[in-house]
Amino acid sequence: MVLNRMNSSINLDKYLAFMLEETKTNAGMKNPEIHALMMGRMMCVSAMIDSQWVSGKTFYKLLDILAKIYAEQEFLREAIQLICIKVLKSSSANIALFDKIVSDLKMLSEAKALSSSADLSLFLCLRDIYLTKFQGQSKEHDKLMCTDIISNKKNLASIAQQIRL
Repeated sequence: MVLNRMNSSINLDKYLAFMLEETKTNAGMKNPEIHALMMGRMMCVSAMIDSQWVSGKTFYKLLDILAKIYAEQEFLREAIQLICIKVLKSSSANIALFDKIVSDLKMLSEAKALSSSADLSLFLCLRDIYLTKFQGQSKEHDKLMCTDIISNKKNLASIAQQIRL
């Protein structure tokens, strides 16, 4: 609400730089400090996305920040998943945004397997959104999202590799 009301008075680039500086970590920090800073960073990014204040390149920068947190902080994966799902369920979401989120979260990476409950949960949520909103807009995603990975005992990496071949 504050961001929505004050958006004409706030320089977006300076705000983003300030947020990143205030939540910066260093090698000498203990895990609880790092976790608190990363949670704060995630919450700031989430607030910026929820405010619908940002668009274009800055919006994609925010998604990049979330993807980096997702990769490095396992305890925040479910919260980031909820943010991404909320973004993809918005009326302005399109297949390019879906591709960006799938790519950023490395769901198609050859090294990625559904090894954790967070990864499986994310994949199943992305699959549901794809089948509901975007099916038929990408041949690659149609094949990936329609494959029954559970009964075939396959992981995303092997499916993605087959699609590329």
